Amino acid sequence: MTVLHGDSDEVVRLCPSPDQNHLAVGYHNGAVKIYELVHGTEVVTFSGHKSAVSALVYDEQGMMLASGAKVIVFN
Repeated sequence: MTVLHGDSDEVVRLCPSPDQNHLAVGYHNGAVKIYELVHGTEVVTFSGHKSAVSALVYDEQGMMLASGAKVIVFN
């Protein structure tokens, strides 16, 4: 069993890569991290979202990952 060590923030989305070697994890704080599953190591972190990640999807080849976040509107 592999244990992934990451943010203490709430995980809101998970998306395995098509080859099952990586796992994309979306967090409530807007971060997206990709983990290599054999060793449980973090490969990369993206921090462009301003709110919780609401969508994660890999393309069929596993070469691209799309992410989306909830939009916050202030009036």
